Amino acid sequence: MRVVIAAHIVIEQFLSMKTEIELNEEQAQALEHFCNLAHVSRDKVISQALSIYLPEKSPVRKGVLRTHPAFGSWKAKQIDAVAYQQTFREEWPIL
Repeated sequence: MRVVIAAHIVIEQFLSMKTEIELNEEQAQALEHFCNLAHVSRDKVISQALSIYLPEKSPVRKGVLRTHPAFGSWKAKQIDAVAYQQTFREEWPIL
C-alpha cells in the first residue's frame, strides 16, 4: 500500500518548503507510532531525521574543505598560480 504524507519542513529557520513523502504502510505506521509516543508532529520528526541524515551523506559539509589535505597545498610553493594555470591553457587548441 502506498501512503503519501504531506510534510512542511523548515530548514535553518529561514527556508521552508512543503513536500510529499511516499512511505510504505510499515514506514507510515512506524512514523505515526513514534510521533504519538514523542508527542511531536510528523513534520518535526522528518525535519530532524533529515538534519541527521543529510550531513552524513553529503559529499561537501561545512568545515570539511578546510580540513581536506588539498586545502592550502599550494601555499608554500613559490609560484604564480595564474601564470602556471595559463601555461596549461595555452596547450589547449582554440576552437
